[in-house]
Amino acid sequence: MLVKAIDEAESQRGFEPPLWVDVRISRSVRAAGFRDRRFEDLLESRYEWMPDLGNKRVEEGLRGIEIKKPAAAQELLQRALDRPTRRVIFFCSCKYPVFCHRKVVGQLVLKCAKDRKAQVTVIEWPGEEPGAALTIEVSPATLRQLERRNKRSIPIPSSMAVGDAAALPWGTMATMQAGEEHAHVLVGPASFNGAGSHLRVFPEESGTRANSQTFRAVHGFARLR
Repeated sequence: MLVKAIDEAESQRGFEPPLWVDVRISRSVRAAGFRDRRFEDLLESRYEWMPDLGNKRVEEGLRGIEIKKPAAAQELLQRALDRPTRRVIFFCSCKYPVFCHRKVVGQLVLKCAKDRKAQVTVIEWPGEEPGAALTIEVSPATLRQLERRNKRSIPIPSSMAVGDAAALPWGTMATMQAGEEHAHVLVGPASFNGAGSHLRVFPEESGTRANSQTFRAVHGFARLR
């Protein structure tokens, strides 16, 4: 479902299905769909593993970030330049990019691009800036849970296509409406697991433009420069 939704979102933006580049140093992880060769077998030629861009500290059981082979960022850049009609999604296991080595990888790619005078953009997928606020109908019980800040996701509304939900920019402003009551929160792109498809919700963040910008900066969702 994740791949299908992202393919749909990329198509709506005028791009071919993306190339997925795995920058984990090891693929022995808990997430079943990303363990060992599972994701590679699913995507086949649309998947590439670049362990040289992995974090050596993870392999060594140490804190911090040390890219195994920084020069490999040239290869990642080349994948993007080879086919401008198809974007590259490079990923690892971390939830947010701000403390993740993929932020460092992105900075290395930008440096390589600058040296080669190539125009590229690096931003956490799905990219884009939050637009107008959404209004989402929820049940009174769900609204109460959001107000108590103990609910982190809701089912994708029937009025929203899965591709649209997957492409929602991080920190999108949303009004959760239950009858005449409402709550202003921030939401992010859809997540997919065994329980189904859900919209990420950040109920501790009041849904204002200023909070959206702060949220994106703090968590590393802004465009790298």
